[in-house]
Amino acid sequence: MNGVDASAKIPFLSRARTWLSWGLGVILSLWLVGTGWRAPGQTGIYPSRGLPACRLQPGHVVEATIPTRHLAPETHLRARIYQPPCYDPNRPAPYPVLILIHGQNFDATQWVRLGAPAEADKLIQQGLAEPFLIVMPEEPRSLNWALPPDNTFDRALVEDLLPWLKAHYPVAPQRKYWAIGGLSRGAGWALRVGLQHWEHFSAIGAHSPAVFWGDGSRIPRWLEAIPEGQWPIISIDLADYDREEIHRGAQALEDWLMHFAVPHQWRYNVGRHDETYWRRQVPFYLRWYAEHIAAPTR
Repeated sequence: MNGVDASAKIPFLSRARTWLSWGLGVILSLWLVGTGWRAPGQTGIYPSRGLPACRLQPGHVVEATIPTRHLAPETHLRARIYQPPCYDPNRPAPYPVLILIHGQNFDATQWVRLGAPAEADKLIQQGLAEPFLIVMPEEPRSLNWALPPDNTFDRALVEDLLPWLKAHYPVAPQRKYWAIGGLSRGAGWALRVGLQHWEHFSAIGAHSPAVFWGDGSRIPRWLEAIPEGQWPIISIDLADYDREEIHRGAQALEDWLMHFAVPHQWRYNVGRHDETYWRRQVPFYLRWYAEHIAAPTR
């Protein structure tokens, strides 16, 4: 045996077989990824074969300032706009649009910090959604505690932001490609805008909704004014340890949706009225929006 104990060879051979198997497994996995192969029924985490190479790159978030007369003393509405991977301002097929409104005492960066653009990247790169824009407008801090009708942030969104987007971006004209949603106070704005101006939006997201004082009694009138069959689809979610007034407002909202047979979903989750809860929910939010305004066409 040339001075080598035969028993010492066995662990070595075992390790060698393990390394060989691991190496072959890695090579096979890389080959399968390169071909775009997926197991039957698997959505996977890799881009589908045939998507352009630029889809592998993340989208970009840019700043925008939109002139407005509705936010005095401010003269401009500020916003962050997510441009998806492969964004092309001259693209023949127009982009769907998702408007997301931040919560009270936050700004337009909240949705970025919570991961909405990153989640949109994943959906688009996996081929689970067509490229879409996310527009994150900012309610000025000076108006943060003012309520409508004294606060006309909703008018700035409808009369200033929407026309500006249509003039500066290749956005889809049909309402079926537009959605609006928000967190807490932002959800109050989303409901107020989406239900009164239903002709612009096909989906509304009310996440931990803080319905404005007085709007609770207006919601049935807004719903009644929408032609039958034209109601936007609505998603409501809140945490089990959310504030009592949030629970009451959300339940009253759903009661009216049930009364008018408005299509909607209700999600009740573990958590509180805070960013920890919303961050966990962002993947669900983005998938729901994409399903309704940016579903894959292939």
